Amino acid sequence: MVTGLVGTAGAGGPPTEPGQSPYPPSPEATRFFERLVDRYRAIIHYADTFLLEQVVGAADGDERATTRTRVSARSRVDGDRLEVSTEADLLWNAIAGGGDPAPGSGESGEPGDPARRALRRERDLALAPHLRLRFLDEPLREFQTGGTEAFRATGLAPVRHEDRDMVRIELRSGGESPGGESSVIGITVDPGSMLIRKVDGEEQWSDGRSRTTTISIDPEDAQVDPEIDPEPLPHVMPVPSDEDHPSTPIMVPQEPDTPAATIGLG
Repeated sequence: MVTGLVGTAGAGGPPTEPGQSPYPPSPEATRFFERLVDRYRAIIHYADTFLLEQVVGAADGDERATTRTRVSARSRVDGDRLEVSTEADLLWNAIAGGGDPAPGSGESGEPGDPARRALRRERDLALAPHLRLRFLDEPLREFQTGGTEAFRATGLAPVRHEDRDMVRIELRSGGESPGGESSVIGITVDPGSMLIRKVDGEEQWSDGRSRTTTISIDPEDAQVDPEIDPEPLPHVMPVPSDEDHPSTPIMVPQEPDTPAATIGLG
């Protein structure tokens, strides 16, 4: 089973006091992440296909102990219902002749069993962590499964993704002490639709093992409730700059105040 998405805080950074993070929260990144959560919580219908690739490395770098996972999947949201199906699920259904759904496929089967529903939901959100923004109460704490420490939105920058201008927000946890567990997650967002197109993460465990995960997402349909979706961000949102990376405005199109809920995917 693929577990939650986590990552490694890079070496270096400014010196800090003991217990103080070298990567403090960024007000601009925090505001952008909150807007992103608002967008996903307003979703009433959504569909995408995505590819998850994950590598778990041994502490000693032994390639023979490295585990690589590649999963193609499709997710769908209808109201409060989430369904994530993988190629393995489709193969199971084909073998079963369209009978019983694959275990954990998110399809019907024992609908009255709360434990099974909870397990399916946990599995689906582990495969599609970008949809945790839609279904979980504390996305910064619950973006990864089994995490006890909340992430911090520490950075925001313009990026090119699939030949388009997008925004990458960086989330971090840990990194307060050398040798401790630390994580970083990058979320690439289309600022026009405010939908996530890529999630990349790295995790370094205290025993020396590591894990990297990349999820490439292709949204196919998205509709929001216009009464829930809040006012858009200002038309131009500046990105913090430094001497090496001059500030570049991120254009966030204004959205018309109309009953139409379909999001243009570009």
